[in-house]
Order: sequence, then structure tokens, then C-alpha cells
Amino acid sequence: MKTLRILILILAPLLMYTACDEDEIDYPVYDGYLIKPLIDGVALQGNLLDDPIARDVQVWLPTGYRYNVQNHNRKYPVLYLLHGIPLGAQSYTSKDGWDEMGQNWVGTVFQQNSDFPSEGFEDWMNAIMDDPEVEDMIIVTADASSSYGLTCYTDSPLHGNMEAFIAEDVVGFIDATYNTIASREGRYLSGHCLGGYGALRLAMKYPDVFGKVAAMSPFMMTPEMMEGIGQTIQLENPEGFQGPDPTKFFTSAMFGFGAGWSPNPNNPPYYIDLPVNLETGEANPAVVEKWTAENPFSMLVQYGDALRNLEAFYFDCGDKDELSTHLTNQAYHQVLNQAGIAHTFELYDGYHLGQVYQRLERVIRFLSGIDDAPTGN
Repeated sequence: MKTLRILILILAPLLMYTACDEDEIDYPVYDGYLIKPLIDGVALQGNLLDDPIARDVQVWLPTGYRYNVQNHNRKYPVLYLLHGIPLGAQSYTSKDGWDEMGQNWVGTVFQQNSDFPSEGFEDWMNAIMDDPEVEDMIIVTADASSSYGLTCYTDSPLHGNMEAFIAEDVVGFIDATYNTIASREGRYLSGHCLGGYGALRLAMKYPDVFGKVAAMSPFMMTPEMMEGIGQTIQLENPEGFQGPDPTKFFTSAMFGFGAGWSPNPNNPPYYIDLPVNLETGEANPAVVEKWTAENPFSMLVQYGDALRNLEAFYFDCGDKDELSTHLTNQAYHQVLNQAGIAHTFELYDGYHLGQVYQRLERVIRFLSGIDDAPTGN
């Protein structure tokens, strides 16, 4: 509660530090802070890529969390913030991944790099939460990557049951460890790019777990996009296709899509099926159908009611998105309108990466019930 600010400042000399059981480090009472637990991913056991079961998680506890829990047993909502690229639990909290993206892909794939806050994630987040209108919330990002890079937040024999890892293992751990509102009303989803796609996907498939979703530039694969994949991969691999390569954006993404949407344990050496033949460029209709079935347009047929029953539903994208997200997102906005599914869609002036943190602040404000930005058309 924001009104505790003065009281806590008065008590600061006496309560400046309090023990933190997670790793025996003392943290300030007042400011929000990050902790980095390790979670046992039961849902990931037996994955064929032999990826780690134990996963890093970054948890941001808001201003006054320990004081409010110890003195008032206050319960907090949780924002599950799903990553795309950069990969890993630290994707939103560290500048390192963005710097690597800048070196590899800005100027080729992307026009701009992200607007990672110069003051660092924790100070930036504390400043946002200083606004008395903004709802105090716990923010959680878990490592949902694989040896092939992205996982699309699907259940797959290759990378394990990533849907269940987030919606069951991570949610269960957070509810058991921190003072949360342990119901759908207190659980929010967001993410950028494939994290945005994952947020939409989990909102549709776990309506009893999550009550609000706010997706940033959610990537949506369409059959039209698949037509050019073969040529794009050939251009990235002029000396011949040699398997996964994290330095090649579209090649890496293709393996993540294949592992998530068309895994095939009987198709060595990579155990995925692709929608095109990489040598001839010919389409594979059966795989095109599989990938299409996993996009948010197709999923509406089965899971539309889950989106219809959300307490709040938002998504956005930049009008110059290099991955054509602005085209698919505008089409999705129209489809949702036709289906009578209430939502807020915002098309803003920008690219895919350049406004990630500006939009994340907008997401937090939207989830707090603050409607202070115009709705896109």
C-alpha cells in the first residue's frame, strides 16, 4: 500500500535490512528487489533434448513486500512475464542479452535494439511502482528455452511439457513460496514476441489459472509466412544447411518452431518436421497444417471462450515491425472484434524491439486498471 511509504521511511533506521531466507542475503525493507531461485521442472522430465530439469527463475518482489507480508499478511498478484529472444530468465532484467542481439542481428534483421533502461531494471521498476495508481505486483520470468532456442511454450517430447512447466510447476512454486493471490484473479500473463505468443497460448489453454493477459508484439505464424521459410534458411546458410545455429536468427527460430509445433522423434538427426523442403523449397502440406493449427487464429475455434472470459485482454505491436507482427496483429484484432471478444489493441509508432520497456510499462499500467493510452484501430 503506497501510504506506507512515510511510515517505512520513518522506521528505516530500525528496519533497514531484513534476512532473506532464499540465499541468506539481507535486502532493503523499502525498495523492490530481484531474487533468483532455481525451480525443479517436473513437467520437463524425460525431454529428448536432455535439457536441464532445474530452471532459473527471476522474481521481482515489489516495494515493501516483506514489511507488508510480515505485518499485514498482504497477498500480491503475480505477473508471469514470458521471454522470447533474448532467451532465459534474465531476458528482461539484464542488458547482456540485448547487447548480444545488437551485435548479431540489429542492422540485419532488426532496425533498432531494445530500450533497456539505463538505470537498470530494479531502479526502473521501482520508479514505475512509485506511482500510487500502479498495482503492486510480483513479477516472474522463468527460463523456458531449449537446446534449439525457443520452445513456443508448447508441450513437446523434445523440450518437455513447457506449458505445464509454466502453468503448473512455476505457478505452484511461486504460490507456495510467496504471499500471492493464489487464484486466476491474481495471476497475469505477458511477454514479448514468442513470449507474447506464449501468453496468448497459456491464457487460452489454462483459463482456470490465469485471469488477465497483456501480450507485447505477439508473434503469429501464418501459412503465408511459411512459404518463404525455405529461401530464407538457404540465404542464411549459403554453404549448406548444417543444423541449429544460434547466430542465425531464422534458422534458430525454425528449430524452435519445429520442436514446438511439429516434433517427430522418428525423424533423426534433429527430430522435427518442417513445412518446406530446405533443398527444393517445396511445401510439406501436413506440416503446414500442424503449424497453422498452433497459431492464435486457429486456436480461437477451440479456445475462444477462454479469451472471452478474461478479466482483461490486451495486445499491441509497432507499426513498422520487422517480423510483420503489425500485419498479423491487426488481422487478429479484426477477428476478435468479429467474434465479439472484448480486448484492447494498440498499434504504436515503432519497431519490434525498440520500445520493449516502454510497452512493458504500458502493460503494467493496463493490468493495474489504468487506461491512459489510446486504443489502436
